[in-house]
Amino acid sequence: NTPPLPDSEVQRTVDSIWKAESMSRANQRLEIATPRDPADDVIVPADLDTQLDQLYESGLECGESPGWPTLAEHWTLRKGEWTLVTGIPAHGKSSFLDAVMVNLALYRDWKWAVFSAENLPHELHISNLAELYTGKPFSEGLRERISQVELDDALEFINDHFRFIAPPDDDETVSRIVEIASHLDDTWGIDGMVIDPWNELSYTQRDRVTETEHISQALKKIRRFASRHNVHAMVVAHPMKLQKTPEGRYPVPTPYDVSGSAHFRNKADAAICVWRDEDQPGETTIYVQKIRRRFVGKIGNVVLKYDVITGQFFEPSPEGRF
Repeated sequence: NTPPLPDSEVQRTVDSIWKAESMSRANQRLEIATPRDPADDVIVPADLDTQLDQLYESGLECGESPGWPTLAEHWTLRKGEWTLVTGIPAHGKSSFLDAVMVNLALYRDWKWAVFSAENLPHELHISNLAELYTGKPFSEGLRERISQVELDDALEFINDHFRFIAPPDDDETVSRIVEIASHLDDTWGIDGMVIDPWNELSYTQRDRVTETEHISQALKKIRRFASRHNVHAMVVAHPMKLQKTPEGRYPVPTPYDVSGSAHFRNKADAAICVWRDEDQPGETTIYVQKIRRRFVGKIGNVVLKYDVITGQFFEPSPEGRF
């Protein structure tokens, strides 16, 4: 009688048969698949005559003003694109974005999907938005605080224009955030999305890609989401540790200083830096450092006045908003 094979030999035989069968099925699928005609992936300019005529008649449209006329000369929020926002910690990036969102919700009826992991709990974030909406402090202090009637009105406004994206801690990924934002656009309708900040997102190397490759793939997802859903996305990303100048000050960060990868600068449609001079605490400078399309804005910087009590930003001159 033939002695039974060892368990290890049996397993190797099974694995070999399974592998051969899998390869055979894969080859069959390749043979059945119809190769894609290269001509299907070619665009002939003449086929776009109708679209070009419409573009000629309507003109090249810039985005929406962020709410301050002097800043709108340099940076507008165009749907289908995304903006990188950077700056040294505690220089007011989140406060500035909150002000932009409230401006566009108030004056242009924009709806926002917001992932803001540093503005927790959410009720505290909502209180900040209420201050921006009313121009009054939420708490008691030197100025008259928001009344209960004003608060009710502010909360109704915020509920009509804001949704907060809150995945579990172990699933705070770009893929999940984009999935939720897509659901919100399909069911509620949104005009903008915010991710604040990038460094709070989950990232593992289980897919065996480098951090640079991961960032490139993630930013591609954000760009495609903005384009396909016709929304404007804003992503906050901190710079790497900066070296102080001989005068003991930090330089103004640029998109290339963002921690992780130069892809942030390369892939962004627009890039701005929020900056505060230690000697001028009541002022915030917005540096517009990249604009992909010249009809959307231009490189430059604008100084805004900052009200530390309400978080509001104002033009230095009495021009108002929009």
